[in-house]
Amino acid sequence: MNRNTVKNLLIFGHLFLVLAVKSQSVNEEFCKGKPTDIVFILDSSSSIWSEHFQKQLDFATYMIDRLQIGPNADEIRIGVETFSDFARIHLNLNNFLNKAVLKTEINAIPQSFGNTSISRALRVMRTQMFRPNRGARPNVRHVAILLTDGTSQDEFATQQEARASRRANIEIFVIGIGHHISISELKEISSRPHSKYLFLTPNYKSLDMIRKDVINKTCRDGPNNFTDVSCKDQPADIVFVLDSSSTIAWREHFQKQLNFFNYMVDQLDIGNGSKQVRIGVQIFSDIARIYIHFNDFRDKAELKWKINQIPQSIHDSNIADALRLLRTNMFAASNRARPYARRVAILLTDRTSTDELSTQQEARACRQANIEIFVIGTGSCIKEAELRGISSKPYSKHLFLTPDYNSLDRIRNDVVNKICEDDCNSYQKTEVMFMRSEKMKTSKYVFSFILFSFFLFSFVLSFSFFLSFFLFFLSLFFLSFILFSFFIFLSFFHSFFFISHLPFFLFFSFFLFLSFILFLSFFLFFFILHLSFFFLSFFSFFFFSFFSFFFFLSFLFFFSFFHSFLFSFFFFFFFLSFFLLFFFFLSFILFSFFFLSFFLFLSFFFLSFILFLSFFHFFSFSFLSFFLLFFFLSFFHSFFFLFSFFLFLSFFFLSFILFLSFFHSFFFLSFSFFLFSLYYIFLFSFFHSFSFFHSFFLFSFFLSFLYYILPSFFLSFFFFLFFPSLLYFSSLLLHCPNCLFFLSFFLFFFFFFLSFFFFFLSFFLFFSFFLSFFFSE
Repeated sequence: MNRNTVKNLLIFGHLFLVLAVKSQSVNEEFCKGKPTDIVFILDSSSSIWSEHFQKQLDFATYMIDRLQIGPNADEIRIGVETFSDFARIHLNLNNFLNKAVLKTEINAIPQSFGNTSISRALRVMRTQMFRPNRGARPNVRHVAILLTDGTSQDEFATQQEARASRRANIEIFVIGIGHHISISELKEISSRPHSKYLFLTPNYKSLDMIRKDVINKTCRDGPNNFTDVSCKDQPADIVFVLDSSSTIAWREHFQKQLNFFNYMVDQLDIGNGSKQVRIGVQIFSDIARIYIHFNDFRDKAELKWKINQIPQSIHDSNIADALRLLRTNMFAASNRARPYARRVAILLTDRTSTDELSTQQEARACRQANIEIFVIGTGSCIKEAELRGISSKPYSKHLFLTPDYNSLDRIRNDVVNKICEDDCNSYQKTEVMFMRSEKMKTSKYVFSFILFSFFLFSFVLSFSFFLSFFLFFLSLFFLSFILFSFFIFLSFFHSFFFISHLPFFLFFSFFLFLSFILFLSFFLFFFILHLSFFFLSFFSFFFFSFFSFFFFLSFLFFFSFFHSFLFSFFFFFFFLSFFLLFFFFLSFILFSFFFLSFFLFLSFFFLSFILFLSFFHFFSFSFLSFFLLFFFLSFFHSFFFLFSFFLFLSFFFLSFILFLSFFHSFFFLSFSFFLFSLYYIFLFSFFHSFSFFHSFFLFSFFLSFLYYILPSFFLSFFFFLFFPSLLYFSSLLLHCPNCLFFLSFFLFFFFFFLSFFFFFLSFFLFFSFFLSFFFSE
């Protein structure tokens, strides 16, 4: 054999070894001997490009290459589902059990465009995919692997469906891709712990970097394998609380409880070390008693033997007594409980307690004593609300519900994981949460300042209007009182000689004229004050309202960009239509009340006017009778005087009754509108003969119209559209959503109706302008 032949043989052998190793790595299979039903849920919405959708298909086929797929009981089955607006099943769990055919079918899946409806995908996965008629097996792990690069259309519905899936013992792995995902939403969807079930990648190219990790974590913690969490270096005193009552109908069910806790013993790092776990066991039926004290055993084998010797009682389930014994005796120093270790209780039951109120009270007392309570409810006779009242929070970590005792094997690893998870990172998490809370506090302070400034501004504006009308009405009231007093005085002395009372008459005339001058000066001054206040209030309020309206449009645009523009458009159209309908309906009601009160007080005005004319008529008649007909018509004069006096008293009392009814009726506000309209009529009539004053009046009326109508409109618009967000952020600010709701509800209606008051006031001002123009012509 020459040198070249040897060289060629060495090269051929090297290539053969390389190909053999490569072939072995390609055909390497994971999850051997771990039967699992796996469903891939792929996002095919419009936010995903075609090449990115193909990346999802490649990810699924890569996992299929490395999983032991087949028809046998100990092998894996695969199903595939895509979602956009709707969820669509492409492959059931029993359709294709051959890898080559399965990969071909997956690569042929088309992309359907639309929105991102994760809730529908989870609902179809839970209610249709994991069914026996579609190939799902009852006694194997059910796993879903969800890939998405966006947020769901309905986050609340998505969270509900995710919780329902986890309660159905479906493990949900979530892979979030890109920068448009909501990490908080994906955490609510995925199973716990998030370190195992949640994967985040910056782009689709990074899927290749996590696919092996996904396979490893998917195959880990199977029914016949140990958990990867050992609770090392996490000192804890753990108490198993077993329900041994007669409600545990079958001995085999009670034995499944014992097997469940024996499995947990195998997973925990139990010992006498300062950083190890100590175990205690207590049982309960109608009464509770301690069965195993902390470290009342030498090793795990003895502990498991003692657990298997626990007898079953024939009594009711008194959970309250079990929790009381747990708090007062089990975690006492006399029972060798360590003060520095975590206090953990694991309660397993299949029925409700005999005394729910006492159970809730004892559970609160345990939590106040820093006892962390994990609750496992089994079967259909449990009451979830009661178990929530017993367990610690969050419920996603401390509460487990299973349909039967056979399902305990599916959750036992999850229970161990959640007991041990993330304790070593507690200080780091506390620091991060502190930083986040400080940022939230800062944003809340900024928002509270804006909110307080806005309410203060609204209050100043409202108080200005209220003060204006109050002073105006008070002035008219005193002026009317002076006039009425003057009329009564003259009518009372009407039958006497006019000359003897002429000085008194002149005095009252001068007083009346002086009152009129003061009244006119007051309103001119007040009108100038309104004009000066206009430049401050109107422009600042207009700017704030414009900013609010721009913020609302930006919010709609943001919503439409990430979700559906058509949905946002119809939402805005519906909201605006509802606002206009409500506005016109309320306008019609208030307008009807106004006109009713308007004509009522118009009658009052004309009665007073008739009274005023009758006074001058009787005065002129008395004046003539005194000079010409004193001797001849004294009898008739006395008769007419008596008639006029009683007529005047009738008018006066009628006016007085109307005046009282004005103060004790619903039409108080409407009459103030009427008085204010008369005020503009008076000014218009007074300045009508002077062109300069006439122009000034028209200009001032225009400014007043802007001053009243535009701020009131924006005030109504702002509060009607933005008050739900004010409620939400205010509840975050004060940490009291229940008590704040009623206060905010009151403030909302107060300012809302106040804004309508201003709006209708400006409408009546506009009406008074036309009325004054009509009288001036």
